[in-house]
Amino acid sequence: GKILSAYDGTTGLNGITLMLSSPILGPMPRTVDTANNGYGGGGAGEFQFTNLPVNNDYYIFMEPIVSPSGTSTGYFGSMEPAPVRATSTNIITRNITLTATTSAVSLTIKLTASANTFTAGERIDVFAGGPGQFSMQTAALGIGAYTGAQIASLSLPSASKVNLNIIPAGTFLGSRYTYCSNKQSSGASTGAAL
Repeated sequence: GKILSAYDGTTGLNGITLMLSSPILGPMPRTVDTANNGYGGGGAGEFQFTNLPVNNDYYIFMEPIVSPSGTSTGYFGSMEPAPVRATSTNIITRNITLTATTSAVSLTIKLTASANTFTAGERIDVFAGGPGQFSMQTAALGIGAYTGAQIASLSLPSASKVNLNIIPAGTFLGSRYTYCSNKQSSGASTGAAL
């Protein structure tokens, strides 16, 4: 498959790390980087996972923000896993199109809180997510009072409704998830290849 820019739908993006997972086989420690003519397809942004067990479902995903090589433009990664079903050893092509962060909508996050609400050096993760996209920023707070003070600015791919959440820093993927807020804002012969 290829990773393509939404700018024209045909420009391939190199240097993006993709990961693979399977609900049946569990997490798979397979990552690949997109490359120029890397797999014989004749273009930038190509990727391939090889020697996969057939008759299984797989999901391709990447980081929320990716930085392709050869450009200073960042792109929104595909956080919603792209499903692929490998039913034979034939190569399955799955292209993924990404939107540049330069076309993003900025969401400013302001905080109002009394003094000593937070401890000295306390940090929070502010994140927003909508249809298949996710953006997060960590804000360092202190013991002072906040009156509409900007603590974060998140980049989102489009102006749509998103869920906004604030949790203690570093707990998003951990076992100590503390809910603070949720507001709405406007081919290989021995296996399959993806």
